[in-house]
Amino acid sequence: MQYTITEKLGNQQMTSDLYKRAECFLPWNLQRRVYNSSIFPYWSDETLYYFQEASADKFLISVDIKSGKKETISSYSKLIDALSTQVQKKLTLKNYR
Repeated sequence: MQYTITEKLGNQQMTSDLYKRAECFLPWNLQRRVYNSSIFPYWSDETLYYFQEASADKFLISVDIKSGKKETISSYSKLIDALSTQVQKKLTLKNYR
């Protein structure tokens, strides 16, 4: 069964305001508003690593697999600064988020 926008809305008209509100909930728009919706783990023999997002920065977290101990290793901005120093070029966090 297929629905059109008007069938789902009933008697309500599709206005530009309603469309803009609905557009906010598209997955590619939610990514900027919802933190940690996807976590990509990196494994070693004894440790799990992943990035945890916050509104201002990302943080590299390590989890000891045997003990379950979790610790923040570094912020993403500090990693970008260290990488900038290594490559002798100014890198910005905006380019790598």
